[in-house]
Amino acid sequence: MLTETAIKAAKPQEKPYKLFDERGYSCSSRARAGACGASKYRYGGAEKLLALGAYPDVLLKRAREKRDEARSLVADGKDPAELRKVEKAARGNTFASIAEEWLLLRSDKLAPITLAKARWLLGSC
Repeated sequence: MLTETAIKAAKPQEKPYKLFDERGYSCSSRARAGACGASKYRYGGAEKLLALGAYPDVLLKRAREKRDEARSLVADGKDPAELRKVEKAARGNTFASIAEEWLLLRSDKLAPITLAKARWLLGSC
């Protein structure tokens, strides 16, 4: 079983390598990026990998909790990676929403023809 001490003691090597924990969780050590945790799972007959966060930001206990949450979603017939994509899209950080926000900020400073041209170029509205 993987421990916090083992992750801290992992030294960068020429090639990336993984430290394995139970139930599909692994922590890969990279030369410059530090340690990054991920969990393997199978969905729809394919093996997938779900990133759970970098080590100092996400501690081992929280990474195991995230792994267990992902495993319970798979058991319920849901793909954790797809749910993550849907949640990200629902937050509204799409190009169209950011472009519209930018246009609203600039609308009082731009001439109407320039604003119309910017809307056309950005493809929003």
